[in-house]
Amino acid sequence: MVSGQEDVREAVNRFLADNEILTQNVRAGRGPDAWRDYQQVLAELGLMYSTLLVPYVTLTPIGEALLDGLVGYSEALTTQALRYQYPNGFKNARLEDAETLGLQIRGGVLIKPAILIIRTLLGLFDTDPGEAFLTASEIQHYLVPIIDYRSEAPRATRIIRERGRGVHLVEHGVRRNVLEWIRFLKCTDLFAGNRGDIRLADIAISDRGRVDNLVDYHSSAESFWVPAEDDASRIRWFDHFGSVAMVSQWTRQEQEIDTEYETRNYPRGRDEVTEVLGGEPEGPLARYDRIGARLRDLTAAGDPLDVPERRLRDFLPPDLVRVEAQYARSEKARTLHARMVRELASAFRQGGADVVEDPNSVDLLVTNQQREGIIEVKTVLPRNLRYRVRTGVGQLFEYQYRRKLETRLLGAKVRWSTF
Repeated sequence: MVSGQEDVREAVNRFLADNEILTQNVRAGRGPDAWRDYQQVLAELGLMYSTLLVPYVTLTPIGEALLDGLVGYSEALTTQALRYQYPNGFKNARLEDAETLGLQIRGGVLIKPAILIIRTLLGLFDTDPGEAFLTASEIQHYLVPIIDYRSEAPRATRIIRERGRGVHLVEHGVRRNVLEWIRFLKCTDLFAGNRGDIRLADIAISDRGRVDNLVDYHSSAESFWVPAEDDASRIRWFDHFGSVAMVSQWTRQEQEIDTEYETRNYPRGRDEVTEVLGGEPEGPLARYDRIGARLRDLTAAGDPLDVPERRLRDFLPPDLVRVEAQYARSEKARTLHARMVRELASAFRQGGADVVEDPNSVDLLVTNQQREGIIEVKTVLPRNLRYRVRTGVGQLFEYQYRRKLETRLLGAKVRWSTF
């Protein structure tokens, strides 16, 4: 335990240096000061908005997905590493770096370093698997001068030939920055290596098709945040880089996640919930109640509505502990899910619609000029897309059926939509 900001700074400096997480960042008159870099990591990686732009700590969607257990630590780092680009909008959020960003824009810099490195490593592997590595000096010599994503990666045959001849390498750029990139990439799923070099991890070879698809996407113009020298571009960078767009996500397939990987990357547990949990009813209180109020309140008034036969357990009062535990495991309890619901509700309200939610059933019930819509929100990943979509579609049809029965009972006339 440490106390006081200065003590914390020194403890973090020692931890980062001893575990080779970040370089020491030796500063004149102070000695090692990796703490300065540590404070910027979350915003630098697009996991939260810069507090220079948003005064409160505000996570991006990918940051919320990480805390929710939707993605693991190295999965999130892999996704962010692959789509990290120069120019970097985070630099524009720091006033002292605004001119640096402007120089990059005017100089035509538009590159994703991790994509350039993995393209080069894949070329080396295809030419000679035994030569499929890059040293820091080789990255500085062959890759750092490349500033545009449309440029070809260095030819593997050239690198291997000049490596064998012991050709002198001119090291462009700052070596410390290259070493930090190597350390960063080794924290991802796709890169490995010895001290001072970087290679492809086994999964990058065994899952080559998915890696090629990601490389192709990230090598296309549509994948880039296009910088502009205006204040609005700062927020746009965080919106782009912090998104959970599936086309740019790296997540392991179910068969690729073993116990050791899950323990290391999901310290709070992996979220694979849907709102239907095995034999449990959906939602924290869900029994076949009407949407927004309990169905039994209507039937108690003697209404002849014919309802499906209930199981005995549906009539039993829920145990509070079980209800809380079930809600904690439900998708509605996840921050990313809540954020999506909140933003959708705001958009519909701006369009003049009335919007309500029911934590026990539908995510949103939207009404506008006698037209109702039921919205079910699902957070999906490449590994669970099919299952989550099927579950969501089934819920929509169920909610629509129940709501139609209710409105028929109440004599309301509505037109229906499901989303």
